[in-house]
Amino acid sequence: MSSVAKPKDGTETLFAQVATALFSLAVFKPNQGRVVRQVTFFGLWFLYGLTGWLVAGFILNWARGGDAAWYLSAFLVIALGFWLSFRTVNIPSFTDFLIGVEAEMRKVTWPTRKELVAGATVVLFVVTSLAGLMFGFDFLWTAIFTLMGVR
Repeated sequence: MSSVAKPKDGTETLFAQVATALFSLAVFKPNQGRVVRQVTFFGLWFLYGLTGWLVAGFILNWARGGDAAWYLSAFLVIALGFWLSFRTVNIPSFTDFLIGVEAEMRKVTWPTRKELVAGATVVLFVVTSLAGLMFGFDFLWTAIFTLMGVR
């Protein structure tokens, strides 16, 4: 019997899924959601690696480590970030979410270049008009309050 408590309906808790996924070598649903999983993997690897690099640099500066310690810690941080990223995208609930994201992205109707330019033009015109209108009201109310002696 497992030491991790499972609900009575047979589904695992999120903590149990994460713990199982971090120490497993299996890839969950390997043929589904490949593009989104790869993009998420590289994004997570970058974030894990950057965070680990900063923490390792802080610790080594504090401990006055040498160049060999720096390169060894950098390698370990990059390797650990790679492993954590790879395992994170294979947590079953997270993988199912990413597969669903990719399925929804395939359903999206992307605008043509002409539609994109027309929409951007409308947005820029409305934003500029509202900024001008707010400037006009601000100028008007400032003048009124100055004449009244409030300002």
